[in-house]
Amino acid sequence: MITRLRDRLWASRLPHDFGLCEDYDLTEWLSKATEGLCVEARERIETEVRRHIAETAAELEAEGMSAVEAFDAALRQLGSAKVARRGFVRTNLTQAEYELLMKHTASRPDPAKAHRSELLLGFAILYELWALRFFLGPVLRSGENIEWESLLFAQSVVAMFLAVYLDCRFRACGARRKVIGTRLFSCIAWSMALPYYFKHGLAFSEKSEGLLLTGFAVLVGILWGLVRFGALWWKLGRVSIPATPEN
Repeated sequence: MITRLRDRLWASRLPHDFGLCEDYDLTEWLSKATEGLCVEARERIETEVRRHIAETAAELEAEGMSAVEAFDAALRQLGSAKVARRGFVRTNLTQAEYELLMKHTASRPDPAKAHRSELLLGFAILYELWALRFFLGPVLRSGENIEWESLLFAQSVVAMFLAVYLDCRFRACGARRKVIGTRLFSCIAWSMALPYYFKHGLAFSEKSEGLLLTGFAVLVGILWGLVRFGALWWKLGRVSIPATPEN
């Protein structure tokens, strides 16, 4: 209903003798150029393009063109819809990206979870101090070789607790890009534990084949998370974020 009213509004600003064929061409161009974008981006781009077409057609008509010729010339100036879509995708959220963003940032943390996250932060600080003393102490005292896998595992635990704390803080203040950054940080934290898993977990288990497959499955999941959240985090620094969830 809203779309029809908006179309009528912009149609009233176009020359009156535009036919259905010309309007269909513009609608088809918009459909191809905004395919896959989120609803907010599609509506905003459609409004801007229709305004641009109306202004350009009015200028050309003032130069002596007929209304239909001016509209066709303005439409041709838009260029290829496929080329325009590539530009729109770079500067706007796709529907998949929008859904991923809303899934992880739409809700606010409850007070109880926020309180637990603060306790986790305190535990992370204490655990970090213990880990540094436990792993680096012998190295500094007697020059023993450090177990890098175990140290990385300890750092991964600290990073996971820190990610939970930061997630609650950023969601509470509505910093959506920072929330996605914590998801990216969590993937990195999980990846830090993998060397310990492959070296020690497989060595002390008789069912090494199953654990190996599990380890590679976790690795694939981490890489997929890095790609999804990394790309979204990078893009959120360059696009406008819809202010409210879409219906």
